[in-house]
Amino acid sequence: MATAIPDELFTFFAQNPEPLNLAREAADITSPIYNQLNDFLSAIPNVEVATSSKEPTFQAFKVGTDIERAARIWIAQQRLSGEIARRRLEALRVDAKAARPKPYEISVLSDIEVDTDHLVALSDFEFDGSRLLHNGYAFLVLTTTSASNSTYWLLKAIYAEGLAEQTRVRLDPFLFGPQESFPDMFYKMWVYGRPLNWQRIAKLKEAEYGRWQTLNGRSEFTDFVWNPRERQVHFVCEEVPRITEVEQEPSRYFHTVYMPSSENIDHFDGAIRLYTPDEILERRRTHIRYTGKMGLREKVFLTKGAVSRESFSTLARTFFIWNEDVQTYFEHERKS
Repeated sequence: MATAIPDELFTFFAQNPEPLNLAREAADITSPIYNQLNDFLSAIPNVEVATSSKEPTFQAFKVGTDIERAARIWIAQQRLSGEIARRRLEALRVDAKAARPKPYEISVLSDIEVDTDHLVALSDFEFDGSRLLHNGYAFLVLTTTSASNSTYWLLKAIYAEGLAEQTRVRLDPFLFGPQESFPDMFYKMWVYGRPLNWQRIAKLKEAEYGRWQTLNGRSEFTDFVWNPRERQVHFVCEEVPRITEVEQEPSRYFHTVYMPSSENIDHFDGAIRLYTPDEILERRRTHIRYTGKMGLREKVFLTKGAVSRESFSTLARTFFIWNEDVQTYFEHERKS
């Protein structure tokens, strides 16, 4: 049986947006979890340590000459990372019907209106380039993968494109804390967007769809469809996780309404979908144009009102960060 993760360790790392670094905390005697973390590392069974130290993945990433110590840290880091991701999805399931799910129950958010999709207005927060600030606390947008920075570029793009006043977002249930101590993270990544062949999309008489099969990474495939409906064209795209990852990774789901008459986006939103093992098997057999309301959907953001096609392309790419197929679909070469 795996060694249980102490509550203090889980809370410390689950509320920290920085990449997990157990080696640093275990070596820092001033760390508030120094004793608990080292006790946890020592409690990992020797048999498990011996087995893990021979694994190719560990051999490729090991650091230092103390192999046993490095193996214990590696085991703990893998287990903690997976548990944080699993409990985040569990929290969303438990609170699916709550009026004020985590983190909205805390007192500093009592003056914030939460809608029925669990979204809040960005206009109620101050953005410092990394965090959403309110009443002395810092918050992040709900992560769309197990990586804590998976919505970092999406939020920056919303502000960069001037869409904050018309956008609502879902706050992450774990990633928040006092403003003065909650890390402000900054990452570099160039993200460019371009219009698709909008003339072709505007003239569609029937659905245009496809599926990108992923050769590596967290997802198994990505479905998309452009579906004409009277004077609108709806775009839906979903990145579906691998069966083995479904308890830790949600799908990423994007919906857009395009108005050919004005050449603008009228509405778009991004969400995550939580699947059970049985549901993910059914999802694999079905293209997105036939899935309906399969799985539990939790919105991450919603933007209403006229939005340019260029801004839409940028937000689509930032929402599906690390998905090379979506990046390529919306990508263009930067002109020198």
